[in-house]
Amino acid sequence: MTDSNGGIDPAPDSGTSAGPAEANTTHESEGGSVPEWQQEIESQPLVGAVESLDCLLRDFEGNAALCAKAQTFIKEQQKRRDVSFSASRTPGDGARGAEADEGRVGGSGEDSVQGTEGAWAMRRIRKDGCCFYRAYMYGVFLYFLRQRESIKVFIRRINEELLPQVHEVNVGAETVADFAEETVENLQKLESPEASMQTLDDIFNDTCSSNYIVVFARLLASTHIKLNSELYLPFLTAYATVEEYCSHEVDPMWVEAEQPQIMALTAMTQMPVEIVYFDQSPGEEPGKCTCRIICSLSLLRLHCLDYSR
Repeated sequence: MTDSNGGIDPAPDSGTSAGPAEANTTHESEGGSVPEWQQEIESQPLVGAVESLDCLLRDFEGNAALCAKAQTFIKEQQKRRDVSFSASRTPGDGARGAEADEGRVGGSGEDSVQGTEGAWAMRRIRKDGCCFYRAYMYGVFLYFLRQRESIKVFIRRINEELLPQVHEVNVGAETVADFAEETVENLQKLESPEASMQTLDDIFNDTCSSNYIVVFARLLASTHIKLNSELYLPFLTAYATVEEYCSHEVDPMWVEAEQPQIMALTAMTQMPVEIVYFDQSPGEEPGKCTCRIICSLSLLRLHCLDYSR
């Protein structure tokens, strides 16, 4: 699928609070004039190729504070890799968890986290306001590419548990199921014995598929917030209701995720995430925000890097 509109009718006014089922999944500028900064963003792939973590040092060149944090992070990941590698070589250790198996995909040795020589690596996500959702869902799909026996269980959960909840808080939004269906269809592609990292990259670099998955992630986040308003409303000081908050900050495309959305999405998927921040704060340790859910998938660890040059 290559339809740039993603098969969704654009919202009549980008400033309205149309729900996610009516979301505009293209990032077009009104009046036909595209600003230079937007052209630069749109020239980037939705999900980039594998890069060495050392590229962070090049990005932060000339900034001692950020370089120090990057060096600490790189050493930490190398140490984690060494521990995982040692664990994988332990005689008699047949059962390997997700974290110990981070260097393999389907036994092929391909991976988006580790480079071809075993060094930890990273990918860049297009900075279009959907970067967290896209990065997170890429990580979720990557987990299932490695743990294919779990795909059917998660699909069943989408259809029998998550989608009914989404419908509950989006009454009358007939196209809600379309986003779940697209997500499920792409998960099913990973069940094929021929599925590889290229399959995953193709899914997330296809504008239609990638944006449908992002909208589904937004739906999951807004659903959890609406169904658990007592947990979130005390922190949403700029809005009177969670519905108002979601209509402005969660449902629309191109709006960045903050802590409430991250907590809500991980609660719905029951898959944790660790976000690493590089900033000008004192010390050599980068800031970290971890959303962990105690569940059968608690070994999964996803890294989302957040920094400004």
